[in-house]
Parts: sequence; structure tokens; C-alpha cells
Amino acid sequence: MLQILKDEKIAVPAKIVAVYLLWKLFYFFADQDGTALGMAWDKFVLSVSSAYAGVTGAVLRVLGMRVNVTGFYVYLIDSGKSIAVLEHCCAIPACVIFVACIASFKGALTEKLWFIPLGLAGIVFINLTRLVFLCWVMANQPAAMFAMHHSVVTVGFTYGLILLMIMWWMRRHTANP
Repeated sequence: MLQILKDEKIAVPAKIVAVYLLWKLFYFFADQDGTALGMAWDKFVLSVSSAYAGVTGAVLRVLGMRVNVTGFYVYLIDSGKSIAVLEHCCAIPACVIFVACIASFKGALTEKLWFIPLGLAGIVFINLTRLVFLCWVMANQPAAMFAMHHSVVTVGFTYGLILLMIMWWMRRHTANP
């Protein structure tokens, strides 16, 4: 069994699956109402959601939109619509999976120490761009366009860019046996 896991073609996907399963296990316990972990998780998510909403509102104002931000809600004044920046809008799973993948793959610790924060900053930037774009679509396009961009287009684009970062790391550190 250990010999099989030394084969990079098997080990890398196995690590990705293991990271994903560990995330899901953590999330199962973090999503339990009334537990200490659940309450801490909810507090963390609320602070991240509110921060994303605040920055999104600030960017929209710079772009000339009239918005009001309260907690994790972005109110689009001219259209009378609003968007709630909820847990799944924060890219927390993407960040966790990115960090765990890079940490578990080959590569020098010194390189991981600069690449992980840079990658996290990239994920935050990508996600903020996604939120700003979705607010613009919500304010200016039919509901069907928002639904399509929210559920398909921006999700695929966001995770595609994250996958490219992980693939870049893997190619850089697994190409040389």
C-alpha cells in the first residue's frame, strides 16, 4: 500500500481527496448548532462575510454605484436589490483546500511560506472581483443572468483559477523526480 502511494500519479489525487474529506469532516462538526466549535465557526464566518461585504461595497462606490453595506448585506440602492454575502460566498473551503494541497505537496518549506500567502491573496482578490461583478449583474441584468453567473460562470472561473495555481505548484515541484 505504501509503495502505491509513493507513485505520484496516485499520491497526488489521493492527497487531494484526503484534503477534501478532512475539510468535509471538519465542516460537519463546525456546522453543528449550539456546540462550541459551531458557535466559533459562525462567528468567524460572520466576520469574514462582513469584511467581504464591506470591501465589495467600497469597490462598488469607487465604480460609481450607490450602495449601503450593513453587516454581510450589500444594498444596491438604485436597483432596490440586495445581496447577502453568506458563508459559501467567502471562498473559505477554497482557501482551506488550497493551503492543505500546497502544504501536502512536494516543495521546500521556504517556497511554501511565500506561495501560500500569495495564493490566499489571489483567492481573496478573485473572490472580491466575483462579488463585485455579481453585484453589478444583480443591479443591471435580469434575474436569470444573475442566477447563471452566480451558480455557473463565476464559480467555474473562480475554481478554475485556483486549480491553475495548484497545478502550477505541482508542475514546478513534481516535474523533477
